[in-house]
Amino acid sequence: MKYRLTINNFRNEGYIIHKGVFLHPSVSTEEALNKSIYKYMRFEHLLNMLIRKKLYIANRHTFTDLVEKGYKSNLKYLFPMDCVHKNKKEKEELAKKRFNFNYEVYNSCISCWTYDEHNYGDAKANENYLMWKTYAYQNVGCRIETTLKELIENIQVPDEYDILISNVEYSTNEWIKGNPQKDIFTKSVYYRDEQEVRLCVLCQEEKILIDINPFSVIKKVIISPFIFEEFASIIIDGFKNKYKIPIEKSKIAENYK
Repeated sequence: MKYRLTINNFRNEGYIIHKGVFLHPSVSTEEALNKSIYKYMRFEHLLNMLIRKKLYIANRHTFTDLVEKGYKSNLKYLFPMDCVHKNKKEKEELAKKRFNFNYEVYNSCISCWTYDEHNYGDAKANENYLMWKTYAYQNVGCRIETTLKELIENIQVPDEYDILISNVEYSTNEWIKGNPQKDIFTKSVYYRDEQEVRLCVLCQEEKILIDINPFSVIKKVIISPFIFEEFASIIIDGFKNKYKIPIEKSKIAENYK
């Protein structure tokens, strides 16, 4: 028995279609579409995007968060008690369908972005030190800026897969089973400072490359704070000479000298 996760599994969530992409109500307003979003990434991956004009989207199984992987401790929710009157064949078919459904959910491909707007009383910040530590501490990292509207209008949606975009919700209920919206777009409350908006491709590939026009998408690039000043200057000057995209060093005061 095959099972294919599609937009039909999300029909009760209020998704609308825009330029071939399905938008959750949390991101479908004009204000949300024009709000800046950011992606922290390795600088080499940015250069690869610019050269190949492809957006790399990884399978959830490559993530470190065990909830993303469908951690085995929640398997007990996959096998609720069945009615005793069901025969063996019906039970087997139901179990296969439930397994295939969860396999599809936890093998989807995800691209993670952030709003990166932080208000702490009178203090405001539009960079996240912990995100830099996660994505750029041991390598040359960067953060790219765009909007949802620019992202959607400059990617080529593959015919064979549905693409969904939604804000991520943060919950104390770590294991929420059976609802694909919650399974894909809910994370533990401990991650709430990520302020994630997530693009999900409903496919089972180890990774997927989507055609993109990066020069129309990327509004600005910021270089990691964990780079020596001289090296950062070399990177910025070289980038400016080759690409007409604004670029600057992080304003975080951890800058290396």
